[in-house]
Amino acid sequence: MKKTILIAFFVICIFGNLSAFSSDPPRSQTARFGLYLAERNLYEAKFLLRMKEEIGLSQEQEKAIHEMMLKYEEKAMGRNADIKAQEMKLAAFLRQDPVNRKEMEKMFRNISRLRTDLYINHLNYLLDLRALLNSEQKSRIDAIKEKFRRRFQKR
Repeated sequence: MKKTILIAFFVICIFGNLSAFSSDPPRSQTARFGLYLAERNLYEAKFLLRMKEEIGLSQEQEKAIHEMMLKYEEKAMGRNADIKAQEMKLAAFLRQDPVNRKEMEKMFRNISRLRTDLYINHLNYLLDLRALLNSEQKSRIDAIKEKFRRRFQKR
């Protein structure tokens, strides 16, 4: 009875954390805040392409951004599929009685490693996008973002 309750509690804890972030990889509050700060100072490809006139993107830059975006999204979709598959394997594994804890830990660490790789790839992608811009374009983007921030702070 105690073993069943312990396993049920463990399953609820794991899947409570995993399902809460089904669209995004799970993050601790600290990691989420760190990524928020990093992403706040970086620029997504869609944002850059939407503001191409205002920031003065060249056609070469626009083409490079499109290519980088497609490559990143393809890799990210594959990585997310890998994570989902591993989560499903873990869920099936946890239905066993008794559960091999060492194997469970190995599976959970593998999922965490895949998620960490996904975060790192995303930040590297954003840094690569920023590296395509010259200092004048970065200044223009920062001014546009500050203008939006002030507008939303007044509300």
